[in-house]
Amino acid sequence: MVAQRDQVELRACDLDSLLGSDHAARTVWAFVQSLDLEPLHTKIKAVEGVAGRPAIDPAILVALWLWATIDGVGSAREIDRLCERDDVDIVYVCTSWDSHVPIAILLEFQDDEVPPVGDLPFVVPDRFDTPAAMDSVDAEIRSIMDPDDLLTPDDVRGSRATLDEAVTTDGWPTLGESRGKVMFMMDNAGAQRTAYLDGHPNLEGRVLFTKAEPGEPDAGFVSRNDPTSADIADLVRAGYMVRTRADVETVEARANDTTKRDAALASGAQWVSTDYPVRDYGVGFATDYFVEIPGGTVARCNPVDAPVGCVSADLEPVELPPDTTSTTTGISTSMSVPPPTAPGSTTSAPATPGSTAPAQGARPVALRPSFTG
Repeated sequence: MVAQRDQVELRACDLDSLLGSDHAARTVWAFVQSLDLEPLHTKIKAVEGVAGRPAIDPAILVALWLWATIDGVGSAREIDRLCERDDVDIVYVCTSWDSHVPIAILLEFQDDEVPPVGDLPFVVPDRFDTPAAMDSVDAEIRSIMDPDDLLTPDDVRGSRATLDEAVTTDGWPTLGESRGKVMFMMDNAGAQRTAYLDGHPNLEGRVLFTKAEPGEPDAGFVSRNDPTSADIADLVRAGYMVRTRADVETVEARANDTTKRDAALASGAQWVSTDYPVRDYGVGFATDYFVEIPGGTVARCNPVDAPVGCVSADLEPVELPPDTTSTTTGISTSMSVPPPTAPGSTTSAPATPGSTAPAQGARPVALRPSFTG
C-alpha cells in the first residue's frame, strides 16, 4: 500500500462557513449591506429578461474597495492582483456566486454489500431502495442548499401534468433564469428509481431528476452512455437533457483512443462524463488522454441546437489558470462537461468536431495501483 496524496476530494461546503465569525471581512460586508446602493443598481442595464451577462453586484465592488482601503491598498491593479489569490477573506469580498452557469451533480447510489476478503470486512452500506431512504436524501440536500439555489423538477414542470410534457413543450428554464443554481440527478434505475418515484410519479416535491426514457412521466434527464448513439441529437432537439460518456474505466485512456471522446463532444449531449478531466490523470499508468470542452471554455453553446450568433466565451467569461480544464463535477469518480445549458436558450456557434487536442502515447508508471477510480 502506498499513500496517495494527489487524490481529488470533493467536499460540500459554503464560503460563509470558511470565515471566522469575528473576522473583519464580516464587519465590512455587514456595513456595505446597510448602505442604500439603489442609485448604483439603477444604472445597470443587463438585468433579467434583457440581453447581456448579469452584472457584478455593486455591493461586492463597494466591499472590495472598502476592504482594500482598510488594508492600505489604493491601486486598482493591486486590487485586481489580490483577487487572484485564494485567501478566504479576499474571496469573501471579491466573489459573486450567483451568476455561474447551472451546475449538475450526478448521484449514483452504491448500496450493494461487498463480501469480506478473508478477515478483512467491508462497511455495510445504507440501503436506498425505500421511499423513506429517498426522503432522507432530499432532506439532506435541502438542509444545506438554499431553495433559491436549487433547480428542481417542480421548477421545470411548471403547470404541465408531467415533466416529459414540460421539457418537450415548454423547454427548460433559460440560462439567465438558471444562473447560480445547482441541480441534482440520479444515475440509478431499478429499485432506487422506483423508490424515489413512489408517491411522486411526476417528481412532485422531489429534488433529484431521475434517469428516465422519453415518454415516461419523469423524463427530463436521459442517459446514453454510448456517445455514438444515433438518437442523442434528436433527444436534445426534443428538449431532453442528455448525459453521455467519453470513456469507460481506463480503456480509452490506456489506448489513447479519442474516438468516443470526440463523438461525445460532437453529439450535443449537455453532459459528457469522463475520468480524465486533465492531463496525466492516470493511476498506474501515464497518458496524455484528457477531455475538455473544445476551446477550453467553462461552458459552450450546444453544437446541435444553439441559436445563431452564440459565443461560448460569453456564457461564463473567466480567466483560467494554466494547465487546467473547466469541468462540472459529479459525485462519482466522473467529471461532467459541459455544465447544463437550457436547450436552445444559450448561444454559440457549434464547436468544430475533433478540435480537442489528440491524445499521445501512454507510458507505464511504477509504484502505483493499476486501476483508476
